[in-house]
Amino acid sequence: MISAVRRDRVLAAVLALTALGAALRFATLDVQSLSGDEGVTGALLRMPLGDMLSTIPHTESTPPLYYVLAWLWTQVLGHGAVGMRSLSALAGTAAVPAVYAAGRALASERVGIVAAGLAAVSPLLVWYSQEARSYSLLVLLAALSLWLLARALEDPRGRNLAAWAAVCALALATHYYAGFLVMGEAAWLVSQTRPRRSALLACAGVAAAALALLPLALDQRSTGNFTRFIEQIGLTQRVKEVPKKFLIGEQGTPGDYGQPAEALKFAAAALTLLAAGLLLARARGRERAGGITALAVGAVAAGFPLALAVFGFDYFAAYLLIGAWVPLAVAAAAGLAAGGRLGAAGAVALGAAMLAVTISVPAGQALRRPDYRAAARSLGHASTPRAVVANPDNSLAPLDQYLGDLDPMPLAGARVAEIDVLGMRSQDETWRTRTTGSGPASIPHGFRVFDRVVTGRFTLLRLRAARPRLVTGGEIADARLGEGPPAAALQR
Repeated sequence: MISAVRRDRVLAAVLALTALGAALRFATLDVQSLSGDEGVTGALLRMPLGDMLSTIPHTESTPPLYYVLAWLWTQVLGHGAVGMRSLSALAGTAAVPAVYAAGRALASERVGIVAAGLAAVSPLLVWYSQEARSYSLLVLLAALSLWLLARALEDPRGRNLAAWAAVCALALATHYYAGFLVMGEAAWLVSQTRPRRSALLACAGVAAAALALLPLALDQRSTGNFTRFIEQIGLTQRVKEVPKKFLIGEQGTPGDYGQPAEALKFAAAALTLLAAGLLLARARGRERAGGITALAVGAVAAGFPLALAVFGFDYFAAYLLIGAWVPLAVAAAAGLAAGGRLGAAGAVALGAAMLAVTISVPAGQALRRPDYRAAARSLGHASTPRAVVANPDNSLAPLDQYLGDLDPMPLAGARVAEIDVLGMRSQDETWRTRTTGSGPASIPHGFRVFDRVVTGRFTLLRLRAARPRLVTGGEIADARLGEGPPAAALQR
């Protein structure tokens, strides 16, 4: 009777946390504008399936599984923000009970509940649950792989090992960075399983899946998609961003929040250190063993890419390490669960700090994605053909998602009487441009600045000529705000 009551209470807690996670993800799904990368996703999903698959190697740095699922999903729910993002929101919601299952299987029910609570309110996980990209699906598969690892460690029969290998293969087909998580799990599985033959066979199956993806990965690497944005930020800065983003989210810098959030950041960091200390000093038995297992897997998943970066293979970025969040959260939960009243208070405080940040993102414009929706409203529709120049160069995809009338700029240029120049300020830095206040880098002959509109992080400059004139693609591209290469389109 007691066990049945306890089971009901645990089930009720998991369901409540899952409902909380769903509410945080679905209730504000359309509050933020589509990002530049989401615009690229939308353009892919509007293609026929075969065309999409042939385009992915040239535009993306990830395998195709997420895009295939999203293509099927949007055939039913449409290509708007909610239609595209709801797949990620569903995966992010499902990750909450999956994290519970991983924590329970590795350590205990209370570890699973604490870990699920952190997953439900995590600013990082909620952020990527509201983005039409592959990261939320990666988190779900990371949680499932950790759960199945625990089952295989406890009972290394063929079906448990096969299930673990299958989910690892799916994770690899979702994102290449799942490989680092899988490496940690595989190494732990082989080291802890006796006899090792069955574990090695399961790992061989995962390796075969990785080898099958290798030609695609090399092709995508040759396009420069992997390092295009990463290399613009110093490695030291990127390393510093990992604990910050894991705790208080993708956009959670102190400058965004002010002093209250500075306190939240340090409080979350202190509570995480408390969890690590409690894991090493207070955890016992299965909770200690499970916490150490999760910590080891998470350390490999986050540490191996850093080691590669040090030796010149630099693909290190916080958002790419999101799969490591799951085992590290389970490790922290194991420490907090073992800490008695102190640990319980720490778990509540850490969850409250994360929840406060998560709620503040849709409530405050400063913490959201760049507002391409507002930028598109400022642009409006063209009464006569005009050129649009946008920086960064992935800006045209979300703009076209909202406007629907942007065409590729002809190589020879176009005859236009107006050039609209859109530039975006970085959230963390001022524009690195000599022309922020005065105008674009270069104004084509016969044009002048007619109007200037500031919308959030965007500045829109309208250049007009007395009559339509032929402007080359180079002249149009030079009429940019910012230092990076822009993208240009013709709006009719």
